[in-house]
Amino acid sequence: MINDIIFGDLMDEKVCLARQREAVEGVKHLNRLSPAIPLPGQPLTLILTTSGPQPFDAARCWFSADTGLSPTSRPGSGKIEGMLEMQPAGAAWDDFCWGYVKTWTCSLPPQLAGTQVHYHLAAHVTGSQQWVYADNQAPTRALGTEFLLWFDSRGLPAWAREAVVYQVFLDRFYPGKNKPWLKPENLGGFFGGTLRGVIQKLDYIQGLGFNTLWLSPLFASPSHHGYDATDY
Repeated sequence: MINDIIFGDLMDEKVCLARQREAVEGVKHLNRLSPAIPLPGQPLTLILTTSGPQPFDAARCWFSADTGLSPTSRPGSGKIEGMLEMQPAGAAWDDFCWGYVKTWTCSLPPQLAGTQVHYHLAAHVTGSQQWVYADNQAPTRALGTEFLLWFDSRGLPAWAREAVVYQVFLDRFYPGKNKPWLKPENLGGFFGGTLRGVIQKLDYIQGLGFNTLWLSPLFASPSHHGYDATDY
C-alpha cells in the first residue's frame, strides 16, 4: 500500500465515508438547480435536503434579484426581494447517514437576461424558533452561506457539445523530446512534465480520438499540481 499519494487522503475509505456523510447530513443545498444552467425566461427549481438527528418541519428561500445589470433590461427594472416557502418533495433512505434524507424544492420566477440573483436557503427546526442555513449550518442569515446565480442567454458554446476531452496533468505527462524526467524524493515533488512536451504529443492525443485538451494549471506554483499559483 502506497502511503504517499498524489491527492492526499482521498484513498482512505474512512475519510471518504466521513466526507460523504458530511455532504448529506444537516441542511444542504450544494448548488443543486434544475435546470443546472439557468436561462433567462425559464423557471428555476432550487433543491434543498435535510437529514440528521434534528427534525425539520419547514424550509424557505430568501432572495434578491438585481435586474438592472444588463443594458437590455427593460425600463423600471431594478432590485426585487422576496421570500419563498419550499415544499416537501419526498424522502429517501441514505445508507451513509443511516437515516432518511428529505428533499425540499421551490421555483424562482423567470428572470431577464443579465439578472443576478443572491439567495439563502434554510430549514426550520421542529418545535423551536431556530432556522439552520445551508450549507454551513449557520444560525442566522447574516452568517449563512450566500448563493449566487447569473442568468445569461448565451448558454453553452457550440464546441462544448462536440468536445471529447483529454485531461493532461502537465507535470506527469511528458517532459519533451530528449529531456529526461526529474527524480524527486517523493510523489509530491516535480517530475518535469512541460507544456512543450504536450505540444509534441498533440498528434498522439488526437489519434486516441480526442479533440479537446483540459490542462492542469501551468502558472508558477510551489506545488506539482499548480492549483496554488503564485503568479498568473
